[in-house]
Amino acid sequence: MTKYWLPAGLVSLASLLAYFYLIGQGQWFTLLQFAGGILLVFAELLLPTLGLLALAGGLLIFLALQAVTPSWQAASFDLMVASLVAVLTFYILVKLGYRLPITNRLVLKHSLGQAQAKMAEQNELKSLLGCQAQVYSDLRPVGKIILADGQVLEARSQADMLVTGQRVIIIAIENGQLIVRGDH
Repeated sequence: MTKYWLPAGLVSLASLLAYFYLIGQGQWFTLLQFAGGILLVFAELLLPTLGLLALAGGLLIFLALQAVTPSWQAASFDLMVASLVAVLTFYILVKLGYRLPITNRLVLKHSLGQAQAKMAEQNELKSLLGCQAQVYSDLRPVGKIILADGQVLEARSQADMLVTGQRVIIIAIENGQLIVRGDH
C-alpha cells in the first residue's frame, strides 16, 4: 500500500461521481443508488454471504448506469469496460505486491499442519502422565475422568471397572486415549 492511497481514492471517487454529472443525467437518487451498489460490493469482501451482496451491489450499479444512459446496451458496455479495468488493475496491483492492511486481520498467518496438530495433542497428553484424577462417569472400561483443574477427558480403565468418584492415576497413552488405573 502506498502513502498516497487516500488522495488516489478520493480522485477515483470524484471521477465516479463526475461521470453522472458529465453525462447530463445525474440525480441524487442515481448517485445514492450507485454508491449503495459500491458499498454492497465492498461489504461482500468482509461478510460471508456467498456473493449475494456482490450480486445485489452489481444490480444496483447496473440500474444506476441504466438510468443515466440512453439504452441498456450502453449501460451494459460501460459496466463491462469498468469491470475489465477493475480486474486488470487488481491483478497488476497484486502482482506488484500491494496489500491491504485489513487482510492482515482477515487471513491466518500460520496454520498448523495435520502432523503438527497431532504432535501438539500428543505432547499435551504426555504432560498428564502420572497425574491424579477422579472418575467423572463410570469406566467400564471407557468413560470420563475429571482432572484437578476441572478438565474432563475420555479415558480407559487398565483392567477393572471404576465407579464415579473413585480416584485414578493416568499411567499410559495408547492411540491418543488415556489409560488409567485405580489409586489404591
